[in-house]
Amino acid sequence: LVQNHDTITLNVHDNNFCAVNPNFIAVVTECAGGGAFLVIPIKQTGKLDPHYLKVCGHKGNVLDIKWNPFNDFVIASCSEDATVKIWDIPNHLLKRNITTPKKELLGHTRRVGLIEWHPTAENILFSSGYDYKIIIWNLEVKDAILRKPVKILDAHKDVVLSMSFNTDGSLLATACRDRKIRVIDPRAGTVLQKGNSYWLLKCYITIIGQWGSPPPDFLLQGKHGNRQTAPAGCFLSLRIVLNPPMKFPG
Repeated sequence: LVQNHDTITLNVHDNNFCAVNPNFIAVVTECAGGGAFLVIPIKQTGKLDPHYLKVCGHKGNVLDIKWNPFNDFVIASCSEDATVKIWDIPNHLLKRNITTPKKELLGHTRRVGLIEWHPTAENILFSSGYDYKIIIWNLEVKDAILRKPVKILDAHKDVVLSMSFNTDGSLLATACRDRKIRVIDPRAGTVLQKGNSYWLLKCYITIIGQWGSPPPDFLLQGKHGNRQTAPAGCFLSLRIVLNPPMKFPG
């Protein structure tokens, strides 16, 4: 599904359009009049019915989907309609299309391209939009519509292309369309280090390891124009990528 996602959706947003957990596979697909994604039980095999039931509450194309790491039956989605939505998925096959989210997050002024769950703090979600902002949400708030985020990270001057937490969630690494990599303290909202990545026009980043000694690495994948220049699985040290070199305690 991941390798053939362009046959499922015509969306040109540069993302994976697929998410998996121990129970389900979620795949973004086309939907008349808005955005939608399929939720398929992991044990299901065979060809899907063209009218397979969908999660379809967005008014624009869905740009990212992520399963809650603390609950296999909760998934977040974000869209060109500038919203983030949280969905409860039944633990059985869908009996009808799901059109009403559990929560709707309204804070971005332009389309939302990325979402990430905090890896250790339950019900904390990060969203990144084309308004250049990363917004932190607390989903424990009882309201169905959230307009007041926990914090807004306003450290970028262009679109964030990728973001990734370290294992304990104390650091957030971002790759931006301005060809800069930033390491952010999400609790304080401060940029700890910023470096250049001139050799990549588009850079996708994953932080590997913990802050300390030895320093963690970035797993980078990048493109220059329409040509992929850094193969998947290409490891580059933070000290090599960042300019000036990143400083580590101890």
